[in-house]
Amino acid sequence: ISHEIEEQADVADQGHLALPLHPDHRAPTFPADHQIRRLHRVGEGEVRSGGSRRPSILADAIEAIIAAVFLDAGFDAARTVIERLFEPLLAKIDSNAPGKDPKTALQEWLQGRRVALPTYTMTQVLGEAHAQEFEVACEVPKFSVRTVGRGSSRRAAEQRSAELALAQLDGVEK
Repeated sequence: ISHEIEEQADVADQGHLALPLHPDHRAPTFPADHQIRRLHRVGEGEVRSGGSRRPSILADAIEAIIAAVFLDAGFDAARTVIERLFEPLLAKIDSNAPGKDPKTALQEWLQGRRVALPTYTMTQVLGEAHAQEFEVACEVPKFSVRTVGRGSSRRAAEQRSAELALAQLDGVEK
């Protein structure tokens, strides 16, 4: 996959590319997912617990298929299978889209300017326990930036406030 990504993008930008991921943000979504899941056999316990639908189980099955092709037919055949599986995902790579979450991007932006990391403070928790909304402030004193983000989790609120801080810092010189 890295070879294909290298061919599509400038080598210097590879670290910033992100594959479109499955909703659980760990496993890529393949067009062949449903076919592999249909053919994949798992134990009774996995079926009862819903484990057969876990992305990690699908990833293990795909890895086993690729390994079997490699052992049976060699590197070139395995590479062909990999290219076919990942081709739809590779086509969706946007080299202009950020591959990092806002908190990471903000931290790297600040570190690149030798500025202290931002502070995140929970300012408010709204709603009932089963449907809470969190409000988090992000502060970067060096640039007099203070933003407030909301989200369904503390992490989501932090990400939103970091995103707003990055927007405010856009155009600030080193």
